[in-house]
Amino acid sequence: MNELTEQILGLEPGDHLCLIYDQDPAEQMPALVPFIKQGLAGGEQCIYIADDQTTDEVARALEGSGIDVRDELKRGALLLWTREEWRQPGEFDSDKKAAQVRQFIDAAFAAGFTGIRFAVEMTWTLGPAISAERLKHWEATINKIFIPGFPGRIVCQYSRHRLAPAVVETSLNTHPLAIIGQTVYPNLFYEAPLILDGRSEADKLDWMISQLKNARLEEKKRAGHQEREQNKRLRQIYQLNDQVNRAEALEEIYKASLDMILQSVKADRAAILLMDDDQVMRFKAWRGLSEEYREAVQGHSPWQPGAPDPQPVCIPDIDHAPLDAPLREVVRREGIQALGFFPLVYQKRLLGKFMVYYNTAHPFLEEEVQLAQTIAGHVAFSIQSKRREEALRQSQERLNVALSAGRMGAWEWDLRTGKIAWNSTLEAIHGIPPGTFGGCFEDFKRDIHPEDLERVLAAINRTLRDGSEYQIEYRILSPDQRLLWLEARGQLFLDANGRPERMVGVCMDITERKRMEEALTQRTSEAQEASRVKSEFVSNVSHELRTPLNAIIGFSHLVLGHIYGSINEEQRSALEGVIRNADDLRKLIDNLLDLSKIESGKTPLKIAPVEIPALIEDVSAGLQSLLEKKRLSLHCEKRTLPLIQSDADKIKQILVNLLSNAIKFTPEGGVTVEMEDRPEREGIEIRVHDTGIGIKPEDLAKIFNAFHQVDGTATREFGGSGLGLTIVKQLVDLLKGEIGVESEFGKGSTFILSLPYRADGRSPEINPAPERGSYHKSPIK
Repeated sequence: MNELTEQILGLEPGDHLCLIYDQDPAEQMPALVPFIKQGLAGGEQCIYIADDQTTDEVARALEGSGIDVRDELKRGALLLWTREEWRQPGEFDSDKKAAQVRQFIDAAFAAGFTGIRFAVEMTWTLGPAISAERLKHWEATINKIFIPGFPGRIVCQYSRHRLAPAVVETSLNTHPLAIIGQTVYPNLFYEAPLILDGRSEADKLDWMISQLKNARLEEKKRAGHQEREQNKRLRQIYQLNDQVNRAEALEEIYKASLDMILQSVKADRAAILLMDDDQVMRFKAWRGLSEEYREAVQGHSPWQPGAPDPQPVCIPDIDHAPLDAPLREVVRREGIQALGFFPLVYQKRLLGKFMVYYNTAHPFLEEEVQLAQTIAGHVAFSIQSKRREEALRQSQERLNVALSAGRMGAWEWDLRTGKIAWNSTLEAIHGIPPGTFGGCFEDFKRDIHPEDLERVLAAINRTLRDGSEYQIEYRILSPDQRLLWLEARGQLFLDANGRPERMVGVCMDITERKRMEEALTQRTSEAQEASRVKSEFVSNVSHELRTPLNAIIGFSHLVLGHIYGSINEEQRSALEGVIRNADDLRKLIDNLLDLSKIESGKTPLKIAPVEIPALIEDVSAGLQSLLEKKRLSLHCEKRTLPLIQSDADKIKQILVNLLSNAIKFTPEGGVTVEMEDRPEREGIEIRVHDTGIGIKPEDLAKIFNAFHQVDGTATREFGGSGLGLTIVKQLVDLLKGEIGVESEFGKGSTFILSLPYRADGRSPEINPAPERGSYHKSPIK
């Protein structure tokens, strides 16, 4: 709302104004539109008397301001007359015209209007040839009607371009107020009381001087009134700030804000609505609004949720506002005639809105809007501050619960003052009552174990020097002489100039963890010692067993070779049984020795280029007799693989064990070996698949454990010690590879062996091996 509109809306009953414009009638509209609009909103009849061509222009201007001109004309509240409808026949007569004006006024009151307003284009209605003397008499006559307190107002328009200067000068002499440009002025040249009273020139001069003095007094009164109003607004804002700052809950902020807005802008009702998580406006507090109305308008907003700069929206009269018909009806049913929307904005983010409602039409003056905006700004800030304060409180409560549950204390060290703050949990960890920590660095150092103090100070200095995270474990001596282990973590914060400002962190009691770690270390050490003793025992026993066992096998072969004389078939069969079981026992001893060496770390690696396809072919050839004995097939599907840097003997031992196992546990069918280069994993993959008995799902996790076979039945039927796959797993780990198994019970198993390009962990240099075709070994013709 601009200054001119505000001045027009502030006119008093009985005011009589002249509007001086240059040439274009459009210059009158900024003043006349709010003049007429306010009158219609207040139930007054408005009469606009214009040039023949100007009425359409006036109608368009009124329509553009939100007035339904057709409806207002139909109900007689608005009359748009031309000069022909206004002027009386014959020569202009002031007394007759004044009588006609009185008839218009009486008719308006008889029709139920609360008052009457005239806007008269004098340039044409009186005629451009009117004399200054006749105009002086006419306007003086009108001044006898429009006196202070009369329920009517009149604006007379004069064109400087079309009227003689003396006539325009007379218009200034005969109007108490003048509109020139965008301002309403008290008219210092007004002398109408003298015109009709016929006083002397001396009296006239005295009156004019008194008018100047009175104008100065009025100006001072207005300035004083404005200053008092400004101070009043400042007091109201200060009072609101004081109340919301003291508020302990959002509801108290809502109450104080509603009280203030109702008092400051003289509203009949008010409400506060805030955006919820779904960006919908919800009522939070209100005065004088029914539940039916709140439910009907909840969610309505004149701004989009992400509006960058929402501005107030004021509706002086809902009957002349561009509202949807259903919404207008809801507002009218609630008894609201005027309402204002004021956005609650914090840091350019729309939080909600402040609503003011009036039961009658209300012109929103600029100072009212500014005051409401100021209050809305303070309310938005207070609401957001309280929200953050509440969120911080809840966060602090959650943090305290977490710190207490984890036996962790919080601390903060102000590097500028040297003060250190501990929370109650940290004081409890140190064994001192809440609030008794001294708060200085010496108090902190006092509890640290003397042997750990130097390390703690070095860690602090390192953080202060390079900004690294502060993290250290140390011991303290509590007041009751208990030795506790603590772990401290913290972060350094810098000021705007990059200088260390404060350190913040937590400290937790890790005494129990340290005890568990020490116990675990002790048990690990004991287990390692037991394992070493076991391995040494197994190695010694195996060596002791191998000597007589070799003698048994050797002498048995000598007897079978008839060195000591001929033997019969029964003796041969018994000796072959001795050799067969002795060989099985030797294999068990060899396996035990291999496992013992691996576990004790006494198995060195011999890294050299290895051609995997050739190695597989060599192992397959060595198992040919076993295949023929069980009448099984062995199919190797070979591909071009790069040479890998590994231990060929260890890989061969792995493959022998895997293939032997596959043949052992396959009653019929065969074994398939597949190989593939896996550059994305920087290695190769070998898959050994059999059509044997398979493995139950519950046994898969234990398949590589020592002395484990799938069940006792398999042990009795297929034999073996249960160490083969354990040795495979140990050797694969030694070569930095991986071994896995997939199996379906009763249908067979697939062992997947992955080996890196380099077992020594260095970057691979891939060299392709000679290409070989696949081959198939089968004793079945």
